[in-house]
Amino acid sequence: ISAYFETGSSVTYDFQDHHPLGDNTSSLASTLHRDVTLSQETVTLSFRTTRTPSLLLYVSSFYEEYLSIILANNGSLQVRYKLDRHRDPDAFNFDFKNMADGHLHQLKIDREEAVVSVEVNQSAQRQVILSSGTEFNAIKSLTLGKVL
Repeated sequence: ISAYFETGSSVTYDFQDHHPLGDNTSSLASTLHRDVTLSQETVTLSFRTTRTPSLLLYVSSFYEEYLSIILANNGSLQVRYKLDRHRDPDAFNFDFKNMADGHLHQLKIDREEAVVSVEVNQSAQRQVILSSGTEFNAIKSLTLGKVL
C-alpha cells in the first residue's frame, strides 16, 4: 500500500468479524476473527514526513489490545503495545534520530511473544521486552497515517 496523507487524514482497514466457512469471503478476512490469537508478528513499513506528532500505524483488537507506532514531537520513534486489557501498555521510545526529517525511512518490528525487535533503515536495531502480555487477540482494525 502506498499513500500520501494530508494533515489529519488516514486510512483505516476494518477486519470482518467471524463468518461461517460457507460464506463467500476472502481467506484473509475470514481468518481474522475473534478466535485468532497471535503470539508473533512482523510489521514493515516505509514513511516520509516532516510533521510531528504523527501516527504511523495503529492496530486494534476486539479486546482493547493494540499496537501503535508514533513519531513523537521531537521526531523520535515510539512503539506502544497493550496485549492485556488488564495491564498498562508498554511504551518504548527509540532515539535513533529525528525521523521527521523528510527522508524515506524503513521500519521493521518483529515480535515473538514478549521479545520485540525494532530495526530502522536496515541497520539501527534495538530489542525490548514486553510486560503487558504476549498474545494479540482478535485484530479488529488497522489505521495508517495520521498527523495528530
